[in-house]
Amino acid sequence: IEFYAHSIAMYPKGWTLIYYTGKQPLRLNQDARRLPPTVRVFRHRPNMEGVIKNLIGGAETGSMSADDLLVWSDNFLATLNAAAEEVNAEMEGALGMDKIAKILQRVLR
Repeated sequence: IEFYAHSIAMYPKGWTLIYYTGKQPLRLNQDARRLPPTVRVFRHRPNMEGVIKNLIGGAETGSMSADDLLVWSDNFLATLNAAAEEVNAEMEGALGMDKIAKILQRVLR
């Protein structure tokens, strides 16, 4: 897998799903290998029926566009980080779970 991921060009506008179930540690660093963000590495066996249904459903509805999902993900992460900074400043000394609950309340309202 390490050779494969390093040696071929990944299609940047679609998903590349790699399921690795080997016993040897996988030495695959996305930054070092310059893999596009649309490459996902899973360290378990796939539920192929679920994977295929989700890929087909996403393609039919347009809801799984790699570009759209990555933009949404970046925006959500920025919103989550901003909420975390606010809550950390407001709730200094509070328990971690209390902070997490407050962050999620702000982000998901």
